[in-house]
Amino acid sequence: MKLSKESDKNIQSPLNDTAITYQNLVNAYRLSNTAIEVDFRKLVDWVPYSDSETHYIHAYPAKLLKHIPIFFLNAGLIDKNGTVLDPFCGTGTVLLEAMKQGFNSIGTDANPSNFFFAWL
Repeated sequence: MKLSKESDKNIQSPLNDTAITYQNLVNAYRLSNTAIEVDFRKLVDWVPYSDSETHYIHAYPAKLLKHIPIFFLNAGLIDKNGTVLDPFCGTGTVLLEAMKQGFNSIGTDANPSNFFFAWL
């Protein structure tokens, strides 16, 4: 399911409205009971892609778009004293974004080279 232009206006929100945007997405899913197409770059359009600290360390084709963890970290789903666990941390995008926002974070990965880059 792709949301209509009218509902897109509700979803593309500034930083302080991320929790509302998240709830709008959940409600849209519950109403349709089908997958919803989401453009995370538009949802967190205040985040420049150019300052991706982990994305330029080495070539890896499956790097996570940093806009995804930033969206969820700002959606009010985690207590500020909570810990973010990423069991498939890859090169550490979620871990880095969590730490930048003051969350504790723990990660691991089955690929030793990815785990090494996340550790950096």
